[in-house]
Amino acid sequence: MKTLFHYKGKSREINYNVAFSTFDLFGLVKKEFCLDLDIEQYVFFSNKEIGFIPERQMGEFAKTDVSIVHIIKRDHYAFQKNFIDTIYSSIKFAAGTLPDIVFDLFDRLRTIRLYAKEANKTYSDTTLKSIIPNAIREAAPTIQEIPKIIQWFSSQLLRWNNDTSCHSCQEETRRLYPDRPTKNEYESGAVRVDRYVCLKCYACTRKPININIDYILKNKEGGNPQFCIVFAAILRLLGYGFRFVSNLSLDYCWLEIWDPINCIYIHVDPCQDAINAPLLYECGWGKGITWVCAVGEYECVDVTTKYTSNILSVLELRQNSLDETIFQQMVGLRNGMWSHSDSPNPIIDIIIQRQIDDLSNSVSCKRTPSKTEKNGMIRL
Repeated sequence: MKTLFHYKGKSREINYNVAFSTFDLFGLVKKEFCLDLDIEQYVFFSNKEIGFIPERQMGEFAKTDVSIVHIIKRDHYAFQKNFIDTIYSSIKFAAGTLPDIVFDLFDRLRTIRLYAKEANKTYSDTTLKSIIPNAIREAAPTIQEIPKIIQWFSSQLLRWNNDTSCHSCQEETRRLYPDRPTKNEYESGAVRVDRYVCLKCYACTRKPININIDYILKNKEGGNPQFCIVFAAILRLLGYGFRFVSNLSLDYCWLEIWDPINCIYIHVDPCQDAINAPLLYECGWGKGITWVCAVGEYECVDVTTKYTSNILSVLELRQNSLDETIFQQMVGLRNGMWSHSDSPNPIIDIIIQRQIDDLSNSVSCKRTPSKTEKNGMIRL
């Protein structure tokens, strides 16, 4: 029997025997698509979900006369169904309704929110308080103090380490798809494992992305997410409001700090020692701006206009990859879900008001880039 399986833009026609169990078939599918999770973590569906029960025989499966089967991660399937039920309640659910890029963006938003939630946890507060200099800790939380905090942070607290060279021969590597952390890596705070293959000896290097603040402080080094998480936790202790920001098409994030005087969020990048330089990524890095979202524990907002000098060009570029209406609805759904509370939460009320004020007071970056923005990135 032949069935066409579809997963993240790839299609494979797979031959199997009707005497197979669904577990046997999953083994073939897993090999074809290099799936890294167990069978329980995926949903198989055509016009409806197909129950992949290990002992179920494929002869029974064949009776459904399914010629095309879509594969999706279970949490993605739940998100897709929630999205369609919420936004398109009048449309009958059908396989493949949302393009694959939606789930890539969804994963990135969820990862950035993990960073924000970690920075808001208090388990490391005692340690952080003990290492923040008195002059910084006793100063009023104003935007004018941020340069001093960044200077101390990047020169004395953490050492930049984004080394991706081969662990065997120290030569250049190429990044592969990320992997799941092992049990020990997960327990120490790793949210994923980046994998790199050496271009010379072909050895594979694993690099756990650990976001546990105690772990980062103990090692006194880190890359982009570690710098931002620890810096955000310090800002929280000093009385600053913040949220994480990311260009979702790139694995890089920075922060925005709330300025209560001007009622606006200010761009701050502790990895680049940059303050109020939002065009840094478009002009200095030259990577291109696509979907830029500000994410907090209770919010998700599209802030692309603040990070490009040509928003019309950006909108045209991303429209080619994803319908703009779908993207805005996805962000709106995330914002609504994360800001929802069954009981009154004054923090959420404050965040919503800040969103309104920031939108009112922000303008698109139609200006000449500053020297800092033109100089580009100092740490990569």
